[in-house]
Amino acid sequence: ATESEVSATFENRRWVFPRDDCVLLPVANTTAELLARHIGRQLQADLAVPLQQLRVEVDECAGQVGVWQSGS
Repeated sequence: ATESEVSATFENRRWVFPRDDCVLLPVANTTAELLARHIGRQLQADLAVPLQQLRVEVDECAGQVGVWQSGS
């Protein structure tokens, strides 16, 4: 991949995407659980009000949800 591209690999497969179409996140993998944690922590940091509790759910597919809760 060049500076204008992002490549992703898994085993012997490879995908190349235009860099402008990508958002690179600081997560080890794109599981629903890790995405929920990233979103939740980012919301906590960005919100201007203190929260007693925050729960984020990322729907992976029908019946499967990744959940993150503050304090967990």
